Amino acid sequence: MKPREAPIVIDDDSEDESGDVLLNEQRSSKRARTFKVDDEDDSIVEITRERQAGQAAQPGPEGLSSSQQQIQAKEKDQQQQLAAIALGIGGLSGLDRAALERERRERQRQRRRAAGLASESEDEQDNDPGAAGKARPTQVSSARPSASSSSTRPGPGFSFASSSSSATTSRVAATSGIGSSSPPALRRILSGDPFWDGAVKRSYNRYTSDGVPFSDFLLPTTRSNAAGLQAAIVASFDWDFAWLGSMLPTERDALPGKQGPQITFVMKERPGLPAGVHQMEKPGWVTLAVKNRGNDYSSMHIKMLLLVYQDRLRLVISTGNLNRIDWESLENAAWVQDFPLLPPGAAASLSAQGTDVKDQLVRVLRGMDVPAAHPVSRALQRYNFDKGPTLVASIPRRTAYQGRNEISLVGLGRLADQARKLLGDRAQVEVEAQGSSMGSYSQRWLQQFHLVATGSSSGSSAELKLDVLPPSGKAATKAYLDLVGKPTQASKMDRAAVLKRHDDTGKDDEAAWPPIKVLFPSRDFVVHQSVGGAAGGGCHFGKPEAFTKWKHLCYHARAERHEGVLMHQKGVLVVKKGREVEQTAGSSSSHSKDEEETIGYVVMTSANFGQNAWGNLSRPSAQAGIQLSVNNWELGVILPLKRRDLRAEAKLTTNARSAICWKRPARQYGEGDVPWSPTVQ
Repeated sequence: MKPREAPIVIDDDSEDESGDVLLNEQRSSKRARTFKVDDEDDSIVEITRERQAGQAAQPGPEGLSSSQQQIQAKEKDQQQQLAAIALGIGGLSGLDRAALERERRERQRQRRRAAGLASESEDEQDNDPGAAGKARPTQVSSARPSASSSSTRPGPGFSFASSSSSATTSRVAATSGIGSSSPPALRRILSGDPFWDGAVKRSYNRYTSDGVPFSDFLLPTTRSNAAGLQAAIVASFDWDFAWLGSMLPTERDALPGKQGPQITFVMKERPGLPAGVHQMEKPGWVTLAVKNRGNDYSSMHIKMLLLVYQDRLRLVISTGNLNRIDWESLENAAWVQDFPLLPPGAAASLSAQGTDVKDQLVRVLRGMDVPAAHPVSRALQRYNFDKGPTLVASIPRRTAYQGRNEISLVGLGRLADQARKLLGDRAQVEVEAQGSSMGSYSQRWLQQFHLVATGSSSGSSAELKLDVLPPSGKAATKAYLDLVGKPTQASKMDRAAVLKRHDDTGKDDEAAWPPIKVLFPSRDFVVHQSVGGAAGGGCHFGKPEAFTKWKHLCYHARAERHEGVLMHQKGVLVVKKGREVEQTAGSSSSHSKDEEETIGYVVMTSANFGQNAWGNLSRPSAQAGIQLSVNNWELGVILPLKRRDLRAEAKLTTNARSAICWKRPARQYGEGDVPWSPTVQ
């Protein structure tokens, strides 16, 4: 297969220590009209990577008649229009891409039959949007690809399957994970499965041939049967509407006499798509463009589905964008939970009381400009949210959040509030952070995040009392060391030595960096060891130009299911010191009480590990109150971590353990290691 033209790469995640955003742009010599986006913090382009423009019409056999050539020319013109739509040219309400693709494929089959060829090629099967929800495995060789071969690998959106892959193999994989023999996190979802208590599910990808495909989360709804789906909110950073169109119904797909679903796709406003509601080509589909409230590079980064049925509401919070590559070639996960209807007589009184889950969902919908009169907003009043996950959301505002009451509801403030409830005051913890984009970390922001993760609260009051560090430099380091250090003479001497080195050099002292492991794939791993090679690394953005200051915090990111698969899943693991080592089989405590000890928590989220996603806590002056500034829309769940969750038997079984997608213990970067970035070759 011919190598692809180098894409334009926009990495909007770069920040200096004052929070300024740097825009790095790499253009090909031919200015290819294709975008790759860093989806961590602040991207300004939200519609499709190369994958959507990669469905160009296949050339027909030689010797076509003039009429057949005209058909082929028409197909090419249609594909160019589709690519324009994918890039946001002319809005989102143009052609029905899935219908055009089906027509193209039918004409192509007719030409092949007329030429005496097979009716369908393997490549056509792979590009069939109607097969988007089906599992398509690939047998991956255990041999690592060489550096020389990486330059000719197909880019994201192309199948890495060999030409010998058969339809029979695909059908077998489509049913893998159905049955009780699969671990719960990989077990497929059946049409009647309720999730009243909620569950973590790990995504299918073609390299492991197991996991849960995106279409399972929609069941019993399918492309041809709404199955009672009344309305839906669907939020994402990146989109593939042809892929979604192969799984989601329209108003035409309702049962006779029934109204079809109203589906709202939420994204951030951009040039050509002003804030507001826009009709799409498919009946019942609309886009809701959210007005920007952060800085110019903030991202509507939430990945969420709210599906309203008559008897239940389904919530899906995902780490993967709504496109084929995130759900077939990368490692992702999702939280899925169903909420039942309130009892008929108690609906009015109970709905008025509210719960933490409901209040958070209402706040998220309001923050995404979803009107109170929207069917999904109204539906929240009908369901019982007594059982639900602990949600953590970031919602940007033009003005900073002020005071503890506001701050405790979003971002770092919400994390501090929930961490204190789980761990108590000022627990001694270590942090591991995994994501697909790396921030430009200041020592002060990492110190503040670590304080938040510990519970970041002084005193015994039930009210959250955040400890906010001074703006920067020696004062922040001194305050941090005083807060986390034990009050012993030895620790006081250590702190004094650190502060003296700070004065002597004017630089951050390595000893004052917090115990945080930043997990990110290295350049060598992506190019030489990952299944997609360099061409498959377009969704991961490191900071090779700035990371040397915190290199000692960098650790190799390896997926536990298949080490060669890149992880798009975002997560933060916070665990008490002395409890962070995973237990081997048979090494667990004999006391069941010890097994239930809460030793930390896991955050499974859309948020990468960075300031724009989580926010920045500050106090403008000694007399002023604390503030929290947030730039992104993000959403995740906080899962308590028990001692039993780190037993070997808990892998892919308990929710907290299933949310840890990386291999532990992680290996620290060596001397020659640098983080991968597609902008730096």
